[in-house]
Amino acid sequence: MSETSFVVRGHGMGFEDEERTMFTVGVAEQPDGGGRQLMITASEDDLEDADFDMDSYCVVDDEHRCTYGGVRGASLSGGVLVLEFTEKAVAELELAEPVLAIQLDLAPDVVAELAGGYRRVFAFGRESFRPVLGGDLA
Repeated sequence: MSETSFVVRGHGMGFEDEERTMFTVGVAEQPDGGGRQLMITASEDDLEDADFDMDSYCVVDDEHRCTYGGVRGASLSGGVLVLEFTEKAVAELELAEPVLAIQLDLAPDVVAELAGGYRRVFAFGRESFRPVLGGDLA
């Protein structure tokens, strides 16, 4: 995920298991889920992995690179989600820059729904890994 921005036309959000312990917010360039992707998952199973710094939300890209925690700041305004990553996350996700801007080319009600999902995943896990939220995420 080397570029610093992309436009989203596909999304998905919800629990991924019957026990409702894993919640994911995912966005993709294409409506069918193709192209660049970014998924952020909160899983209660990860809370047991504090010794490995995995007791927080997980950010995964379309190349299956991942980082736990790693988002220093997140804001949503005017349909643009801006994520500021820590140095460790930049390295793990192979980002060109610490800031990623994602234009949500989606209906306003979908953007509002995604905002609720992002608030949910970013509030999960270790408090020191929680990002500062701004704009429509605050």
